[in-house]
Amino acid sequence: MKILTVKNLGIVSLVISSIFLCSCRDDDANTKISQLETELTAQREAQAKFVAWVASRDQQVNKQITYMADEVYKKFFGENYAVIDPNGQGFAKIESNNGMFLASCKAAEPYLDGHKLTLNIGNPYYMKYSGFTMKVRFGTRPPDYLKEPTPEQTTQWQKKYNEWEKSLTYKELNFTDELLPGTWTKVEMILAPSKPDEVAYISVSMKTDQVSLLKSKE
Repeated sequence: MKILTVKNLGIVSLVISSIFLCSCRDDDANTKISQLETELTAQREAQAKFVAWVASRDQQVNKQITYMADEVYKKFFGENYAVIDPNGQGFAKIESNNGMFLASCKAAEPYLDGHKLTLNIGNPYYMKYSGFTMKVRFGTRPPDYLKEPTPEQTTQWQKKYNEWEKSLTYKELNFTDELLPGTWTKVEMILAPSKPDEVAYISVSMKTDQVSLLKSKE
């Protein structure tokens, strides 16, 4: 039988102490790791909540911006009106409920107690449109807007613009004409009663009825 000496006991004690310390260190490390994992999970949850909050705020802001833009557009323009030059310079684009059309003024001449406006409506598509409605606004020229106005001048211009807009005459006309694919169609409309200076500004909007496509050859 081997008897443990004092020296051997010291070594055994040292080994036991080392094992105990390692065990304690492992426990401390595991505790710290567990704490870090808990903190990381909490941070991830907080980040996810923040991202969701930002997304929600973005949606609200986008809705507000869209609403404000729609209100401003309705206030100043109402529908998709395109300005037509009565002097026949160039052409305008009209955004309708079923596509975009081109329009140019061929003639604006006195007719009875008003004026007869002759437009060329261009259909740039391969579709044929049968029947359409046009809304016309006409009147004097709008007030000129200064390039670099002061706040006071801007306020004055806005007041004049509102008064001018109220002075415009509105007319709705229905047409049974066909707008053939890739062609210009002559359209005549009577703007009466009107004086020469009351047709200095003309704008139109458009809504089509029936749309038909070309049939393929079998």
